[in-house]
Amino acid sequence: MFLKPFRVKSNSQIKGSDRKKLRSQLAAAFPVLTAEACAELIPTKDEVSVSRLVTHGGATVVCYLSAREPVLLELDGRLLPTVYTLWRHPDLLPTFTTFAPVLTKLRGGADLMLPGVIVDRELGLRAFGRLQKGVPVAVNTDANRAPAAVGWAARSSEDMYMAAGRGKAVLLVHVLGDLLWELGSRRPAPELGPPPALAAAGDAEAAEVAEGDAEDGEDVDGSEGEPEDEGQQEQADRDGEVAGEAGERTDADSETARLIAEALRLEDSDAAPPAEPAPEPPKPVNMDELLYDAFRQAWRTSAKRLELPVLVSNFYAQHMQPNSPHPLDVKKSSYKKISKFLERMQKEGLVEVKELAKGVQSIVSVAMEHPEIRSYKVRDICREEEPAPAEPEPAGHRSKTIERIEELYIVSGNVSAVFKELKIAKGTPMSAQDVRKHLTQYVKTKQLQDEDNKSQVRLDPVLASSLTGRADGALAALRWDELHQRCLQRMSPGHLVLFRGEPPLVKKGAVPSVELNTATRSGNKKITMVLNLPAFGIDPAEFAHRCQVGVAASTSVGEAPNRPPGTSQVMVQGNQIRFIGKLLQEDYKVPKKYIKGLEKAPKK
Repeated sequence: MFLKPFRVKSNSQIKGSDRKKLRSQLAAAFPVLTAEACAELIPTKDEVSVSRLVTHGGATVVCYLSAREPVLLELDGRLLPTVYTLWRHPDLLPTFTTFAPVLTKLRGGADLMLPGVIVDRELGLRAFGRLQKGVPVAVNTDANRAPAAVGWAARSSEDMYMAAGRGKAVLLVHVLGDLLWELGSRRPAPELGPPPALAAAGDAEAAEVAEGDAEDGEDVDGSEGEPEDEGQQEQADRDGEVAGEAGERTDADSETARLIAEALRLEDSDAAPPAEPAPEPPKPVNMDELLYDAFRQAWRTSAKRLELPVLVSNFYAQHMQPNSPHPLDVKKSSYKKISKFLERMQKEGLVEVKELAKGVQSIVSVAMEHPEIRSYKVRDICREEEPAPAEPEPAGHRSKTIERIEELYIVSGNVSAVFKELKIAKGTPMSAQDVRKHLTQYVKTKQLQDEDNKSQVRLDPVLASSLTGRADGALAALRWDELHQRCLQRMSPGHLVLFRGEPPLVKKGAVPSVELNTATRSGNKKITMVLNLPAFGIDPAEFAHRCQVGVAASTSVGEAPNRPPGTSQVMVQGNQIRFIGKLLQEDYKVPKKYIKGLEKAPKK
């Protein structure tokens, strides 16, 4: 389903009540999951979003993402875990085991056939118990029990047994290496070893099963004889016709839809092959241990004479990360946040953490004589995987390149009655051109255009209740442009951001702006402050370095005061608004209308 480009119809964050409801649905669909496991998949505080995907064949799929990684799919009201979720819980679904080379066929769009399924020689397909048709199932290989594909059971276990090893076993929905997998971190499957049954039987049994299938005239790659190939060819021809119709519909879509499709095709062509990240070695050290070691190493080396208090974020970025032999990622630890880790250190009497400013934590003291710090043996840190380039080039920086920013309008409760008539759900984002198109369709369907004055539209009860207020009185008609304008004003703002080589992001709220401000510090020295860079895909640390090189002035990155926790700001010595404005527009492609404060640049 996700082997060909698909389109993101909408993307939005889900509320706390919706998360609770989703966790209940998850526990009901998969009773083996504990409450803690459901809370880990759908966390309460971390980022969780929902995207509505339109596949190449025109089917609509709801995808839930946690930390920008797809974890669940919803098809026809039924939940289906992704491979990322199954790697955390490999025993969540009934699993079919196949030969490793069969994955190549599955990635090409084939379903898993019964000849390609490895089963117990004595029990046969009865080993799957009472499996019902259409239930979610996973697929792994004889080399690794980590699931590599997920789909629906093509028939019940009784029907599979009576089929004498012929026909389909699993109707695949999602497979490792497809476009849905590329929406996530693109990490390879973990090495969990062979399935338990195969590990006990040994490689000889798998070889005998493969040889027996070959003698029956069936390929171990899951393909069957000539009659099945003809049926598959007919199905391929029908899929080709559907694909052609889908292509025609895509050409007729709005400019926004075509740009989304082009961005996804660009991502597909530029994406690395799935096998490329496989050589990466697994992390031998637990992330909790890495944090603890880096914490103690920091106080024995770079932070030994650190002037306190110090911001928690600065201590983590400037002292803990450089003192770890492996890259630190606190989200992969059991603490999830650096503040939680330091709370633990405070309970053990190592440091004292206080909130000196609202929402901003600082380390105010450290127990250097504590045995855990005093007895720690300093190690040499060698991180060969992070070579520092002499000077960052625009083509290699970590920030993203903006392709397009477009203002959107989201169907709100004020106008939901109008769009409900057009079968458009509340919360659906669309461009201003799409709003005009749908309004025109509504007026023509209801025959509301005034025959005597074509520029006027008569208001039916739905339009009158949605687009007029008490001050309008008994308004009977509106001009076309006023009808369109009133509808836009009553819709919620949203915006779409397209980054090069990445799927589009649809967010609620108006398009943010990069804020440029100046301030005076001690000694009558000017500084320039830059806010909201991450909203445009710009990495603050990399941006600060480019400013430092460009204007030969000192820079720093820290938390912005009087802003929500985690809001970063870049500070540059002197009034550098002219240079920063040029850098944002020319290198990072931020439109000028989304940059505030350019008028504060020095006149000379």
